Amino acid sequence: ILFTGNTHTNDSAFRRELMQMEGSLVSTQSIKNSKQNLLQLPFVKNAEVSSKHVPGTNNEEDLFYNITTAPSGTVQAGVGYSDVDGFLVNAALTQQNFFGTGNSFGINASYSASMLSANVNYFNPYYTPWGIGRGFNLYAQHYDASKANIANYTTDDYGTAVNYSIPLARFDSLQFGFGIDYLHLMLGGSPADVMNNFRRRHGSEFLQVPVNFGWTHNSFNRAIFPTRGLM
Repeated sequence: ILFTGNTHTNDSAFRRELMQMEGSLVSTQSIKNSKQNLLQLPFVKNAEVSSKHVPGTNNEEDLFYNITTAPSGTVQAGVGYSDVDGFLVNAALTQQNFFGTGNSFGINASYSASMLSANVNYFNPYYTPWGIGRGFNLYAQHYDASKANIANYTTDDYGTAVNYSIPLARFDSLQFGFGIDYLHLMLGGSPADVMNNFRRRHGSEFLQVPVNFGWTHNSFNRAIFPTRGLM
């Protein structure tokens, strides 16, 4: 099985999507399913399959997947204005095919008078050879409520998380993740009684372990402009 038409992506990023294995009996259904799996990659625009008889053999064929890729990176930036926060600025960079590995990477940041935040994430859909994906997320946020005319306090929030995706069936997968979140509350001068009472009762530092679960069904025939399937 050979891949042609692409020079920017590692061979392994395509090969791990195949259901037709090299050296095994030919299955037309596995070849079709492999093509759909390739088209479900967010950086693949088109995939065509062809075969060629291996010279000197009676029962061997070479399979060729001709891959047309699409731009896998996006850059976003925005500027706005709010009566409460003044000027708002945000920027984000997303790469769905990070250095040709088929893994995804993203970073985004935003700024306003009351809040400054940043987030970095990375996901490997084939952390294990049998299709278990694993990703990481790292974030930080500073919030000043006084700048939003809400109350005189600030919070610093830092956290990290690890997320997994486990295949259940061809189109279904289970997602779960857990992390650690640390939040520090700081009161300004002359805080309201309700805020003083809150700090006396609960403290000013909070350590949490968020846990999340999810289920995904994706039977789209392609990631880019699908015409069939459900999600």
